[in-house]
Amino acid sequence: MLALFLWASGEGLFIFIQPIYIQQLGANPAQIGRVLALAGFGLTIAYLPGGLLADRVPRKWTLLGGWSVGIVAVLMIGFAHDWRGIIPGILLYSLSAFCVPAISATIADSAGPVPLARVLTLTYAGYWAGNIVSPWAGGWLAQLIGMRPVYFFAAACFVASTLAMLMISHPPRPAQARARQMPSLSSLRSGALVSLIVFAMFLAMHIGQPLAPNLLKNTAGWSVEQIGLLGSLNAAGVTLVSPLLGRWSAERKLRGLWAAQALMWTSFGLLFIGAQGLPGLVYVSFFLRSGYGACRGLTSAIIAGHVSEENRGVAFGLAESSVALAQMASPFIAGQLYSRSASEPVLAGLVLIPVGVLLSPLLLKSQVTKRKAQVTRDADTSQALATEGTEQVT
Repeated sequence: MLALFLWASGEGLFIFIQPIYIQQLGANPAQIGRVLALAGFGLTIAYLPGGLLADRVPRKWTLLGGWSVGIVAVLMIGFAHDWRGIIPGILLYSLSAFCVPAISATIADSAGPVPLARVLTLTYAGYWAGNIVSPWAGGWLAQLIGMRPVYFFAAACFVASTLAMLMISHPPRPAQARARQMPSLSSLRSGALVSLIVFAMFLAMHIGQPLAPNLLKNTAGWSVEQIGLLGSLNAAGVTLVSPLLGRWSAERKLRGLWAAQALMWTSFGLLFIGAQGLPGLVYVSFFLRSGYGACRGLTSAIIAGHVSEENRGVAFGLAESSVALAQMASPFIAGQLYSRSASEPVLAGLVLIPVGVLLSPLLLKSQVTKRKAQVTRDADTSQALATEGTEQVT
């Protein structure tokens, strides 16, 4: 929690106002959407290999590797002088997220009998707590000394987070027996279905987010400092709401998912109305956007709760890859919609979120089917071993 808090204290300085920084470097809305989509692409290709790595090497190595790459990347972004020059740094920063499955797997290994939905949402609340003050501070610094130095302050926070990560005890090397088995056809089909459902859910919830700062700045006339404060409100919402939804979902997993999606739908509705000249509604909107962060933890818990411990890294990698794929597609789509009308990305979210709500039960059903298939394979393996033993005795 401490390492996540310190990392978020640095990331929050720039992440919420980064679209405006890209605009200052000369990009138009469509180009901003493409740059952010590239960041989503980096996340998409990082998570699943990171999950495989977390299951095969000591997880602390994976964690420290991701932290180190992130420090280099944020310095590259800060030194960029053109929106094209920012692309390598943004892509490398996204690739540094290969350590995220190792974070979740390390947390899950320590959970014991506590439901994963509770322990994941509670521990990741440390990350969001770090985002409460830093977005406002980042906006204030950008207003005072410009946006470029903000990235150097962020790098200092990342170094402090790395020092905290060094204090984490070295977890034991995970078991390898199941990790090296070839996946069955049924498990591949189940995994593909899970990925499709998660992609649809998070595309609906994310499409209205990437260019919301540009909407408020260009249409409603908000300052960068005010927009940074909105990021702080969002982080405060996740810090408070996510653990509550995690506890609420310990027994009934779908209940938390539906509540989180309902919060996102309400958030988009208030943003659409508030951007017309009602700033109070915009503040409430960004607080309720906490549903997105809560939904990530709850979705990962559902997926990882149905696999063996030695394959948890892959499970978390699958969940995060699907989310990242949605975050890659949504900025590109949002950029095209924004070019036609600044409010169209938000309206698209209002239309699509109910579709994601209807798909949520399929996520749980697919996991039940996958679990039954795993039990059947285990029974077949046990029977085969028993038969082999009998033959050897004979």
